[in-house]
Amino acid sequence: MPARLLIIDDEPSICFALSRFFSERGDTVFVAPSAEDALARLPQTRPDAIFLDIRLPGISGLEAMEKLTAPSSTQDSGLIAQDCLPPAIIVMTAHGTMEAAIDAMRQGAYDYLVKPVSLDRAAHLIDRLMESRAARKKEGREPFFPSASASPSASMVGASAPMQELFKQIGAVAGRTMPVLILGETGSGKELVARAIHAHGPRAEHAFVALNAAALPETLIESELFGFEKGAFTGADRARAGRFEEAHGGTLFLDEIGELPLATQAKLLRFLDEPVVSRLGGNQSKRLDVRLITATHRDLQELVSKNLFRADLLFRLNVARIRVPPLREHREDIPALAEHLLKALNQDSALGAPHFPILSEETLIRLRQYDWPGNVRELRNVLQQALLVARDGVILPSHLPPLTMPLPGDDALARRIAAGVDSAPQFAYDAVMNPIERELLRQMMERHGGNLSRAAEHLGLHRATLRTKLRQHGLADDGGK
Repeated sequence: MPARLLIIDDEPSICFALSRFFSERGDTVFVAPSAEDALARLPQTRPDAIFLDIRLPGISGLEAMEKLTAPSSTQDSGLIAQDCLPPAIIVMTAHGTMEAAIDAMRQGAYDYLVKPVSLDRAAHLIDRLMESRAARKKEGREPFFPSASASPSASMVGASAPMQELFKQIGAVAGRTMPVLILGETGSGKELVARAIHAHGPRAEHAFVALNAAALPETLIESELFGFEKGAFTGADRARAGRFEEAHGGTLFLDEIGELPLATQAKLLRFLDEPVVSRLGGNQSKRLDVRLITATHRDLQELVSKNLFRADLLFRLNVARIRVPPLREHREDIPALAEHLLKALNQDSALGAPHFPILSEETLIRLRQYDWPGNVRELRNVLQQALLVARDGVILPSHLPPLTMPLPGDDALARRIAAGVDSAPQFAYDAVMNPIERELLRQMMERHGGNLSRAAEHLGLHRATLRTKLRQHGLADDGGK
């Protein structure tokens, strides 16, 4: 698709090189020696993209950017007749400093080139831009400008049967006071379910307090839950209320309940029998009114069989059980879920993106083909990375980070999966995936020299989640940084 280009530069050699190169490709090229001249010619040029030098006589390039893309200017000049998009600004400068690049991108530049300009790089940018615009036109959707009052990040999205069943279960338990146990894979949205239960119940006006049991050392979990008095232990220089006290009248959400030490499990069981707490180092008891919601990605019954979890506590927690479906079980929700996540990311972004990003049809197909082992959290991370490179508002497959799904023609992998299925027909998922996950974690820890934080960031996992997985696979030395 040929592009209409405007080159704004006071260096004739730059204008000549770019003009000849793009004209030979079949693009329509206009040249202006100053920003003032370019602004005057906008109604005639109607460019898809503008190559803009930062240092110009008169109005500087950065000062001109706002005028060149202002809605009032584009409407008056007829720039948005076809797709309501202003021209993309590609900034050029001989001074490739960090400050110049940051200023240009902060003001909404599509990209940034350092002189001498690489013609191949410039051509790649224009091709990518026109591909994005063609995709937007194909989608037939108008740009969306999100409301500042919208807050999509706190809700769940899904019209599929599994998600509708989940919503029904949330509604069934929200008005009750019984404990709820939420089961689901890492990243599937267990805390969102807990928050929805709280928000739709009679305790909605009171506190929702969350604690991830896997995120704390065993020595700190009891003091976090039950609080402590001044002098209770070394470093306790003041009294502090525990999470149970903070949640009085409301809801306490304990994530990764399977990671609780057995001693703490016993105290939690006593609280469920008699809702009274005593701070560490104290001799006074306080009766509380707290609804308990717990969650885990582990098989608690298996932990019971290994004497790592109390059977009587599981009996008390498992009064109402909700399973959160993994994303691969409701792929039909991915388009709506991705749009929901993009709205949240766009609002949280400091990049000042001029248009709400959309996903091309090819990108949606790619997203729906992937198995999403990290579930919704992984989808959010992928979209967040894609937004950094998809600056024209349309996310294409080329903008996505590598998605490590097996290729259809990978016969060796297919044979490996078949062998796992045959060897363990009742537990095929674990038989196939556990060796793969173990080797992935081993290599990642080796690559990062045992640094837990860097490995977790590379994997897209919470540090505590990675530590738990390393323990499960016998890879933890508990010395990770």
